[in-house]
Amino acid sequence: MRKLESIYKKQCADLLEKIFFQAERMNIDLLEDGAIENLLAGADTGDAKTESDSWSQHQWARHFLSLAFRFLTDASGSATDEDKVNALCYGNWLVGVLSGIVSDGNDLQYQYQCMSCLIKQHSSAIGKAGAQKRHAPMAELRLWAIEKYQAGEWQSANQAAHALKEQVLWHGRAINAHLTEENAQRTIAEWFRKSV
Repeated sequence: MRKLESIYKKQCADLLEKIFFQAERMNIDLLEDGAIENLLAGADTGDAKTESDSWSQHQWARHFLSLAFRFLTDASGSATDEDKVNALCYGNWLVGVLSGIVSDGNDLQYQYQCMSCLIKQHSSAIGKAGAQKRHAPMAELRLWAIEKYQAGEWQSANQAAHALKEQVLWHGRAINAHLTEENAQRTIAEWFRKSV
């Protein structure tokens, strides 16, 4: 039991260090008189629900920081192990958001950027990832068709597209990449021309 308490203390100290780092990034001096009280007051979720519609990015970041600090105080004073673990998880998650840790795991690259830049980059990355996922079947179909084209001998890309159209359409349906009958030959021929 004593060992578990020392682990919680270490986790709380680590979270406190992360909170201080994020506060410094936001030009908040937590050692200044009244700063911690103001921060804890900012964690009041009742105010957040009524005012958050018009918040700036900085206000959101400050609110996340205040919530992380509130979870730290909860973790330090919680009676049960489950409450301590939950509070530490939420607190670390919030400072992770503030750190700008992105899904590629390269947190140091973004650690020192301003919040606006982080949000823009993260939004852009999510959009690109979504687009790649959405267009992946069509990209796979294009590569498959080009492979068929390059395996044969054709007088023109148009001739190959005409000959391979039905196979490409069939394979496209199998992998959830749908070409329209009307435009398939033109699209396939275009793929072939660009592949050379």
